[in-house]
Amino acid sequence: MVRYAAMSRPPSRITGAAFEELLSAWVSQESFRFRVEAIEFGFVRLRLGFHPEQLRPGGTIAGPVMFTLADTALYAGVMSVAGRVPQAVTTDLAIRFLERPGKRDLLAEARMLKPRGRLAVGEVTLWSDGQDDPVAHATGTYAVPRGSAA
Repeated sequence: MVRYAAMSRPPSRITGAAFEELLSAWVSQESFRFRVEAIEFGFVRLRLGFHPEQLRPGGTIAGPVMFTLADTALYAGVMSVAGRVPQAVTTDLAIRFLERPGKRDLLAEARMLKPRGRLAVGEVTLWSDGQDDPVAHATGTYAVPRGSAA
């Protein structure tokens, strides 16, 4: 289900494949299988493949898993406007858990609200695949190194 209406934007400064390659150097692909579904300037949609290791007691996807997805989507959003800047770091991230996610893939859509400058601000909404209501919403800020395109 597409939740993002396409707008006229400049092209993304990083491709989905390049971002996935960057992540594979740091993140275990066993229980964190991220896939870029869309990446445009200031917008990213990621899919996190479901894995039983993501579950916490009670049979729900653990909050830290959703937090990781939100942070990763925001990181991709920063790179969509700044290019490949692996030195960009999270300075703030707040998440609100809204609904219990299903035992299925999670989708994240990140939008950059303030994409330029030393501090890039964005928001992320998370859904369980096939469900209409969001399971979490996050806002965050990334510090972008001097001299980057952002």
